[in-house]
Amino acid sequence: MGRVRQAKSRFLEKLAHFVVQNPGNVLIVGAALSLVGLFLARGLEIRSDLADFLPESSPVIRSFRQIVEHFGTSDHLIIAIKGNGEDDAELREILADRLAEKLEASARIDYLDYRVDQETIELYRRSLLPYALVYLADSGLEEMENRLSDEGIREQIRENRRMLLSPASSVTKKLVRLDLLGFRTLFRPMVAGRGGNLQMNLRDGYLFSKDLGLLLIIAKPIRPAQDIPFTRALMAEVKLLAEESLAEIEDAGENLDSVRIGMTGGYAFVVENEVILKKDIFFTLIT
Repeated sequence: MGRVRQAKSRFLEKLAHFVVQNPGNVLIVGAALSLVGLFLARGLEIRSDLADFLPESSPVIRSFRQIVEHFGTSDHLIIAIKGNGEDDAELREILADRLAEKLEASARIDYLDYRVDQETIELYRRSLLPYALVYLADSGLEEMENRLSDEGIREQIRENRRMLLSPASSVTKKLVRLDLLGFRTLFRPMVAGRGGNLQMNLRDGYLFSKDLGLLLIIAKPIRPAQDIPFTRALMAEVKLLAEESLAEIEDAGENLDSVRIGMTGGYAFVVENEVILKKDIFFTLIT
């Protein structure tokens, strides 16, 4: 054991002596090795799917891949159109329609969710509205009783007048005319509660955040986010379509200075993490 330790010590001493006596040669060799490493790493494929590291011969893994291929995953790309609340909400609705039209034509997108369509509204109207009172909690029934009182009716008339005279959208004003006593607001806590921590405001049927600061478009791509080449191409395409939509609305004479389009969700995270990981590999090799 002592001989091995002595031999190791002598080797390290010689190596240190060589490095001190030949710093230029050591630097050249180190730079050459770094260049070789960079050349070999340029085609490095980053895989974030755990299933890629599991044995292909396993029947469980084969079944898992078949399920993902047929039914997809829960990954979604969330596109957020940010603005100044009520001030530019209607303009963002127009932008969302324009962008959604382009996204639906993309071969990489399976489907979109960004507004409640007329078919869904009709389904709720036929199936739920006739029995709406059954779904109200005790507090909702008490509030309805207050709405039907003389003072409650007068207060609601004042609120209706304010809404009809405001620059609210035509859909909102139509709701006021169809629901003179504002019973629709009694069901908001119940609907919002179904979304957990995500508090939504279905202004004109669009998926707005509670403060109207964000309008969301939820896209379901055809491939999982772990397919990095697909995800990279998807993000580039969505970014291009967003820029085209903004340019088209601006060309029509609208001011979009307060509007921004961003992306989040699993697909955005994968692309961002890939960039960070490649930078880490690069700096590790050169240092």
